[in-house]
Amino acid sequence: MRIRFIRVLLTSMIVFACTRVAFAQCPNDNSLVFASPQNMTPPGVGSTVINTQIWGGEYATINTINGGTYTVQTCGATNFDTQISVFRESNGALLGFNDNTAGCGNGTQSRVVFVAGFAEVVRVLVDQMPGCASNGTNQTLTIQLTGVVDVEWLGFEGSLRGDDVHLAWQTANEYRSQYFIVERSDDAIHFEPIGRVTAAGQSSEEQTYTFDDTHPLVGRNYYRISEVNLEGQTDHHADIVTVNVAGERGVALLRCYPNPASTAVSIRVQLPLDAPASAALVDLAGRLLRTWDLAASAGMQEHTFSLEDIAAGSYLLRVQQGGLSAYRKVVIQR
Repeated sequence: MRIRFIRVLLTSMIVFACTRVAFAQCPNDNSLVFASPQNMTPPGVGSTVINTQIWGGEYATINTINGGTYTVQTCGATNFDTQISVFRESNGALLGFNDNTAGCGNGTQSRVVFVAGFAEVVRVLVDQMPGCASNGTNQTLTIQLTGVVDVEWLGFEGSLRGDDVHLAWQTANEYRSQYFIVERSDDAIHFEPIGRVTAAGQSSEEQTYTFDDTHPLVGRNYYRISEVNLEGQTDHHADIVTVNVAGERGVALLRCYPNPASTAVSIRVQLPLDAPASAALVDLAGRLLRTWDLAASAGMQEHTFSLEDIAAGSYLLRVQQGGLSAYRKVVIQR
């Protein structure tokens, strides 16, 4: 252990003339910083913790979160030429080090950015350069949590099981994950949610999730998975899974837009039969307000209906073919 300076109140500023030199990583042999805060864990994303009294030859700690991106720096303070080194406390592994970073302006300050692929304590060391020396002058160290990767995605696949589509996906690590949304599309462009699966929340082990679409579309079904964290932010899995389904199914009212609507509404509907079909607008009491005929053919159809003389409010748009039907709520705003 390196011998520490006796901390005294400095009544005058000590200025060191430092020469910029090539640097090497300093050893993990510093002492825990005496001045508070010793633990400089940022409380949340975007937050910063500052210690204005760290000496050369001392270190502070961070309780990292899995997937957290951290920026540690002495930028903005010029009391002495610094090097920053970051080590895992559990095994001493070096996560990064820097001296004379170009981003700080004067060539004597340091910045390290690292991503924690774990949730444990790390040490942030400050040393005087050159020589990885101790220094009993107050230096300012700032630590910021700049972002978090909520989920480390692994595989995503889908398969037909009887009349259903079975979806399965895996994650390697999770932090602050709240739930997953399963979305489906008929064109791989316009997706709509069809289900929700609760997430592990925090996990450093591989997790497997499944969802069964019991009413898939006839033809190609495109699926994607979205993760929603505790703050309501969304992250999409990069893969889109395609499953082809043959045979007759029910009426599928895929899109109803814009919604809210003003003067007109458009629909995208999949019909299962070569038979007469219709669309209707009904109020929430079940009264029929408008009807429109659709093409009497199976497959995908798109239509636009005028709403010019319909009062503002909430309604149901119904599509029927034979004994099959599908509904969507439509809001009209003026």
